[in-house]
Amino acid sequence: MTKRVGVTDEFRFGDDPLPADLMFDVTDFWEWYISDLSENTTRGGFGEFLVARALGVHCDQRVEWENYDVVTDGGTKIEVKTSGYTQTWHQNNDRNSSIAWDIAPKRDSYEKIPGKKRWADVYVFCLHTERDLSRYDSLDLLKWEFYVLHRKVLDRECPNQKSIRLNPLKELGAERVNFTGLKAAILRAAKAK
Repeated sequence: MTKRVGVTDEFRFGDDPLPADLMFDVTDFWEWYISDLSENTTRGGFGEFLVARALGVHCDQRVEWENYDVVTDGGTKIEVKTSGYTQTWHQNNDRNSSIAWDIAPKRDSYEKIPGKKRWADVYVFCLHTERDLSRYDSLDLLKWEFYVLHRKVLDRECPNQKSIRLNPLKELGAERVNFTGLKAAILRAAKAK
């Protein structure tokens, strides 16, 4: 396991601190690299964070290539997928993006089990609903919708499908909730096996 870097950790040259004219810290890196939470790659990790927090799961560190994204205290494995109408690369006159999520069965991340399958018990599809990029605010939880569905529904109705759009997801019976209803919806879906 890699070492988790914290806010107070400092860059250095071996045992020597950086000279004053080169001072920068981990927060500078985070602001430079992942402060735009509307970026597709960052939005995915942010969605996982929101789901974990809604569940009260406070793991030390996100594991990038795990077979699923979050595990509840009761052992329910959750796959989190994130999408939004606006993208950072949109221009003012661009149309909003079509909403779709990847649901393709995957190989085992550890390559110990052959074949492809969906590894999680429950899928949570996160949707940032803002359609105007100038008003995009990842931290406003009222601008997020969550659609929750047990994996078995996807396996039964879309066994080999690689992606799903919003309306077909709704037709499958995914429960739409806001952030405050997310935990209860996940627990209901987990019991609905």
